[in-house]
Amino acid sequence: MSLPFFDTLSICFPQSQVDLLAKESIQDIFRNHPVVRTIHPFSKDRVKGSWGLFRYSKALQKQYGPYDVFITLPPSFSSA
Repeated sequence: MSLPFFDTLSICFPQSQVDLLAKESIQDIFRNHPVVRTIHPFSKDRVKGSWGLFRYSKALQKQYGPYDVFITLPPSFSSA
């Protein structure tokens, strides 16, 4: 469901660089998408709770710099 979103994102913001935070089990779906620059694998086993997510995001910012926008695409309507 999210692949068309990335296509539209590239049309609306052609100069943008897109990094993706994806569950390890589905990251291969996005691997060859032309818009996606970097895939950051995410696992709830390694990143636990809100504090773990905060530390993970800080580590990404330290490595890649601050991000301008964060968009979440939940896997189901109830997750939204």
